[in-house]
Amino acid sequence: MLERSAQREHDVSKNRAPADFTRGRDLLAALDAGDQPPGLDPGHLDTAKLLVTALALRLRRAHPAWFAGEYTALTAEGAAARHAVSFARGGNAVTVVTRLPAGLRRRGGWAGTVLPLPHAGPWRDVLTGASHADSRPLLSDLLQRQPVALLVPETHQ
Repeated sequence: MLERSAQREHDVSKNRAPADFTRGRDLLAALDAGDQPPGLDPGHLDTAKLLVTALALRLRRAHPAWFAGEYTALTAEGAAARHAVSFARGGNAVTVVTRLPAGLRRRGGWAGTVLPLPHAGPWRDVLTGASHADSRPLLSDLLQRQPVALLVPETHQ
């Protein structure tokens, strides 16, 4: 048992790379200026984490009342519903996250699964800029570009 624990610690330590703080500052400065940061590749995990965290915190700063309320679970409907976790805050900020992505791939994707939103759209994904007009969008559309989405009413920029 001790051997397995030591191996796991060794495997985890291989995934730790020094943080590039200069690059992080440059990406955040570009976001603050309203620009698409140069060299932003959401496919890189560190960049994706920075993008999600920074944009979510900026949304919270811009609309604190949205985040003061309770969490309201939103339940996806369809064959792949168990692969989505979603909730609303204040009726205006909706978080959607892919759950168990390997199993989702094995089953062939979202298969028409929808997410009923708290009210009619259009909604905008803060992370990608994509607009979603339907109040019951397909999860395959919501999560086409990223495995997470942060939706706000289109009227609130």
